Amino acid sequence: MRDCDPSGFRGIVSLLRFFAETGRYNVLDRIGFAQNPEAVEESIYEAIRTVRALERRAEMLKLKLDGDVREFECLEYEKIGPGAPCNGVRGRLAERKGNLEEGSEVCCHTRPLIPGEDELGRFYRILHGLEECEIDGLDLAKQLAALAFSYPRSQRG
Repeated sequence: MRDCDPSGFRGIVSLLRFFAETGRYNVLDRIGFAQNPEAVEESIYEAIRTVRALERRAEMLKLKLDGDVREFECLEYEKIGPGAPCNGVRGRLAERKGNLEEGSEVCCHTRPLIPGEDELGRFYRILHGLEECEIDGLDLAKQLAALAFSYPRSQRG
């Protein structure tokens, strides 16, 4: 039986983490409570489709971070107040953007990784029991959804 370490599904976890960070829990909930592989497949499809749609209207923002100005492609961004939570990139606008003044503090949600064909193919084979794995495919899907709610190693306190 093959090891099905969730770290082999980085693209899926990154994709799902975008939905956790932006408060769109419906995709994660549908995977977490899925009763069959088709429900998981539909949720992954919807997640990829949503990110692809957001990519088409993404905006470039120049943000001041620790004294440096860096440019980010934000699929979504919002003005936030001091101390407000931000699960994306937090910074101050280096130049006016729309109705937001230069210096406004914003939270920018950047593009997640999108799983490639090989990763998705392997995941779907495991999900449908066509590739042996140490755990059930639905249980693996639920693990990946739970990992999406966790903090990436780079953000752990």
